[in-house]
Amino acid sequence: MIETVAVLGPGRIGRQIALACALGGCRVRLVDLKPRPDGAASAALADARREIARDLGLMAEEGVIKAGEIAPALERIEDHVGLEGLGDCGFVQEALPERIELKREVFARLAGRVAPDAVIASTTSTISPAHLADAVPGPERFLVAHWLNPAHIIPLVEVVPGALTAPAVVERTLAFLRGLGKTAVRCADSPGFIVPRIQVLLMNEAVRLVEDGVATPEEVDLAIRAGLGFRYATVGVFEFIDWGGVDILYRASQFMTRATGDERFQTPRLVEEKMARNELGPKTGRGFFEYAGEARERFETAKVRALLRQLRREREGDVTYFRAVDPFPLQSAEHTKLADFYARLGEGRLSTTRCAGCRRTAWPPRAFCPECTSDRFEWVDLPAEGTVHAFTVQDTGLPAGFAGPRVFAIVKVDGHRIFTIIVDGDPARVVIGQRVRLKPVRVADDPQGDPRWLAAFTPT
Repeated sequence: MIETVAVLGPGRIGRQIALACALGGCRVRLVDLKPRPDGAASAALADARREIARDLGLMAEEGVIKAGEIAPALERIEDHVGLEGLGDCGFVQEALPERIELKREVFARLAGRVAPDAVIASTTSTISPAHLADAVPGPERFLVAHWLNPAHIIPLVEVVPGALTAPAVVERTLAFLRGLGKTAVRCADSPGFIVPRIQVLLMNEAVRLVEDGVATPEEVDLAIRAGLGFRYATVGVFEFIDWGGVDILYRASQFMTRATGDERFQTPRLVEEKMARNELGPKTGRGFFEYAGEARERFETAKVRALLRQLRREREGDVTYFRAVDPFPLQSAEHTKLADFYARLGEGRLSTTRCAGCRRTAWPPRAFCPECTSDRFEWVDLPAEGTVHAFTVQDTGLPAGFAGPRVFAIVKVDGHRIFTIIVDGDPARVVIGQRVRLKPVRVADDPQGDPRWLAAFTPT
């Protein structure tokens, strides 16, 4: 079991790896190796610690970790200068700039300074382990562990063994990373590994779209976030090739090659082989994966569910709150009724009045029944969910303290059309039919000194 980790280099990726390891329960030595004037190393490490503390705070604010985890994580990270004193580190992660000679020089200096069974890993995204392994004392314990930036957030770490890497070292590394909560994926030594190889093509093609006047950088980014990014958050590339159909990729590749005259769109050999064998995906029972029997229905149902859940998460993230209050009770002269209304709302209960005579419920809560004029009533609770029935965006007529523009909406709750004001979130993301649920938020005290609440609705 690896308990102590050395991270060589306190730069951006190094400090992120240190944070991830500390949150995973490891003691971490964050090592500065750069020759610096007196005091500069301390300043560099202090800057790294400041950023780590900031990110821990953000993680707590976003609910990724608990606030009580911040101090223990910081205590596990030790500022360290030089390579002495690393003998108890079971995992040494190099996180230096992408310069082969610099990395090789540091690896050579590890001889006699780290335990003979310590795993030594590089976080390079471009350099083959074959170009580094012979500089390591004990190349059988060396491999690439490529963390994706930001390393404390992105789950993936690509594990790339070299030709001399011992199988036990690979398994030990995979287990260590998974113990930190990371998704560790093993891949063979090849230029760019997995993600950087795909990413460089994606990035360059995006730049070419702008060069060719097809779209602006903002438009390309929006398309990626709302399209590719949305899809591939839940569906793998090969899963989508199968789901769409291998023949669709084949024909798209053929068209793009003819249309652009560019060989980079040529059909891969493996796709041509799949076409020849009629292995086109779920519709033929086999593509890159098997879909025999009920497997097709299970696969498609699972992927549709995953995408729907992703859509729900996107909507919840884009419209953070539906903080809504019906303005009619606020304008009512019946202050006692208002006090009761806000008190119940503060308990998480959206309530209205029901006539004790004709049993009609009314919104807003009233001092008398509009049907039979009775002044006898009882409070009834409404469901904590409703549906956006209609809305308009404007920047006037808002309650004091609310800046526009905001969304004025009718939310149907148990048949009642409740006029609401949505004061948080992107108005462009509000849609008719969107389900919302109640969450009370205390915002102020009214002039009479009673607590004042808004019914905060969040998407369901």
